[in-house]
Amino acid sequence: MRKVRFKLCYCLFTLLFVVSRVDANETIRSSVSPEFRDGLQEKYLRYLAKKMDMDLKIYPMPFARRIRAIKKGEIDIMVGVKGAQPISDNYDKLQPSYEQVQSLYFVRSKDADILVKREDLKKLVVGLTIDEQTTLKNSEKKYLDIVTVTTLNQKIELLLLGRIDTFLHFGQSAHYVLKQKGLADKVIKASLKDGIKNDYYIIISTQSPLYQYKNKFESAIKHSIEANDFKRIRQQHYEALLAK
Repeated sequence: MRKVRFKLCYCLFTLLFVVSRVDANETIRSSVSPEFRDGLQEKYLRYLAKKMDMDLKIYPMPFARRIRAIKKGEIDIMVGVKGAQPISDNYDKLQPSYEQVQSLYFVRSKDADILVKREDLKKLVVGLTIDEQTTLKNSEKKYLDIVTVTTLNQKIELLLLGRIDTFLHFGQSAHYVLKQKGLADKVIKASLKDGIKNDYYIIISTQSPLYQYKNKFESAIKHSIEANDFKRIRQQHYEALLAK
């Protein structure tokens, strides 16, 4: 009889432990580019998951696929979304913006002088990462033509093949990838002094079971900005890469 009671108590204790763990450890489903596993965005996600006391599951996808996934509730949150991203009933931008990043134009070194002033953009075919038709329409007026791509590698390849004249990308990450590929002397920053500064947001799916924690996410982001944690993570990330 004692053995039966002991087993019953043990089973109840185990069940309570499992239930309490499930309640205590929600899992954030998110995604990053397959090109940049263990990259900066993934480090931001790990940091945020730790701040939220949640587990993290990463599903690598291109940007456009990530947007579709978050609209369907297949992932919960996504980092690296521009403030200009069209509004949707399927996701909310968590406030405030977690960082402001400058994107730069890159050209072939032999064409270093084709992009000196903004008016030059109207004569050039540019490679852009665009997922929404609205964003595409807003960009069409700036350039001679646009070739839409999903990865930085595609932008570099198209530029070297002469399919595009320039591409726009995060300055720090583009410089690093070009250095790693041994292409820093063939693809350089355009002479145009200013690139484009964008505010970047974390978005949360309105279909997500974690949407109930929206205010908690926003509080964590705000406190992290005040502590300069996102800046610190970015700086450490690129310092480590450049030291390799």
